[in-house]
Amino acid sequence: MRMSPHQRALGVAVVAVVAVVAGSPAALGGPGAAPVLPDLDQEAPSVIGYDEVGVDARRKLLLTFKSAVFNRGPGAMVVRGHRATTAEEMQVDQLLGLRDGSTLVVGRIGTLRYVSSEDHSHWHLLDFERYELRSAERFRPILADRKTGFCLGDRYRPAGAFPGRPNPPPWARSCNKDRPASLVVNEGISVGYGDDYAPRLEGQHLDITDVPNGRYVLVHRVNVDRRMREASYSNNAASLLLSIRWPQGFRDEPRIRVLATCPDSARCTTTK
Repeated sequence: MRMSPHQRALGVAVVAVVAVVAGSPAALGGPGAAPVLPDLDQEAPSVIGYDEVGVDARRKLLLTFKSAVFNRGPGAMVVRGHRATTAEEMQVDQLLGLRDGSTLVVGRIGTLRYVSSEDHSHWHLLDFERYELRSAERFRPILADRKTGFCLGDRYRPAGAFPGRPNPPPWARSCNKDRPASLVVNEGISVGYGDDYAPRLEGQHLDITDVPNGRYVLVHRVNVDRRMREASYSNNAASLLLSIRWPQGFRDEPRIRVLATCPDSARCTTTK
């Protein structure tokens, strides 16, 4: 059987779509129906800095950072957005390769939205990754992001051996860039690849203009609601312990210092 590029990205020969389910893939039963699951690993926030935007009374100070998620699982993370007309957003299904060579479609795991920004416009998977700032003492939420979503892709290659890592990476495209009338969009992160967003790109910040002096935890989480099926959810959060100080008050520049990095924990509380 001849495979399409999408089928090759799954890493299996898709001989049949065996089911569309809203629950766990394990419900299919049988050894041949066992899904080959991805495993999204949230990397700790990095490249911490700040940006000053606006002037005078409208001045804002933004905490900026890089975010990154890679797939360390045996299966690819593949999603397909679809809609009947251009008047609606896309519903998203997750496509899982099964050990018998077929594909399981896990329906309604999210939403794709066409997003236009200054440097590019394409389809974003909403709520793939979320950012928040919490107080270090009580872990109380202080700020939440306004990220518009993510265009999933094979953007970087983490160090290490990942059996089944494809070469070249199949998901190097830009999520139907400049095609707002699309009715179907496929996106994914292959085994042994990751998707990262640099500081100062759209949504890669939190507004700390009125955040007082103190210690805070910057938390990054992927697949927060666990609607995407994974081999493990234990590595879906990572964090930094930060010190934020305003030596001359809020009208001056802040001093931001990373006190600790916690790759697999949302509660980074140990100082160096």
